[in-house]
Amino acid sequence: MIDFTTDQLRLAFTHHTAQKIIAADRELQPTEMTALRSLVPRDAMVDAGLVDQSTGAFTDIFEPAVHASFTQLGLRLDRAAKLDLLRIFVTLSGADGEMHPNEAEIIGKAWEVLGEAADTLDAALAEL
Repeated sequence: MIDFTTDQLRLAFTHHTAQKIIAADRELQPTEMTALRSLVPRDAMVDAGLVDQSTGAFTDIFEPAVHASFTQLGLRLDRAAKLDLLRIFVTLSGADGEMHPNEAEIIGKAWEVLGEAADTLDAALAEL
């Protein structure tokens, strides 16, 4: 088992969730890709060892980091860090000018994966 840093887990979880948000409405908009690159910079992914610098492909540790993030990340982040991730997901979901219901569902599931109760999502969104 790989011992991932909190940064690796955060980046893997953020990118994984962002990909799901982008795919949720089944329409890829250029603004969504621009937002993804801004919110989850490639350089950070390379520095964390999650993306190969020369090929741009995910490395062999990306998927294991994603899976580990599902159980470990919520335990490692404080509320402020969780709100930062929520802000990223909401920003990305609005990058195409609307929040599709499927995107909202993915954001809710991500909030729960971070160890937060589903019924606290509205209050957390109000904090953003």
